[in-house]
Amino acid sequence: MVRLINAKKVSFETVLDRYYLDHAIKDQAWEIYNLRRANKKFGKWVQAMIAVEDIGGIVLPYHVGSCDQHSDLPQKILLVPPIGLTLDHAHTRFKQIRGRYRRLAPVCYERIMRAKQLVPMNLGSFFFSQEPILIGSTYQGLTGFKRQLTHLDGLHRLMALMEVDEKLRYISCYVAVSA
Repeated sequence: MVRLINAKKVSFETVLDRYYLDHAIKDQAWEIYNLRRANKKFGKWVQAMIAVEDIGGIVLPYHVGSCDQHSDLPQKILLVPPIGLTLDHAHTRFKQIRGRYRRLAPVCYERIMRAKQLVPMNLGSFFFSQEPILIGSTYQGLTGFKRQLTHLDGLHRLMALMEVDEKLRYISCYVAVSA
């Protein structure tokens, strides 16, 4: 179970402001779309902290490894299958396929490794929903994860947190919750 620590209500405008402050690239249409879908489905947001020891239970949606978007390689390699995985299981999978993943999904792999280098500094905020939004090709297969905190933005950074030896104590997050 992933526990939210010191949760306080915030507006959706605050969530968007934080997203834009944390991301240098302002044209992240897919991520903003996810935040808007979560806002529409759940209706409220909280800002909270999560102990890093608990993050392994966060649900990750389908993730192909960005091969089809960022590489001329014809293969696709799944980091997370369409039915989803918890972060613990996705990281175990990542360790098992590391060499192939690095070769077949170089952009995704490098995003994880760059985030790993930033862990001692500041990874910014993470964005979740109280359970899967079950909308769209990325989230519709997560039916087995009802009532489990689910990733909306920060997959590569979460994977990086699992890769480091000296863990942070907490991460900052925004979570879409039921009104």
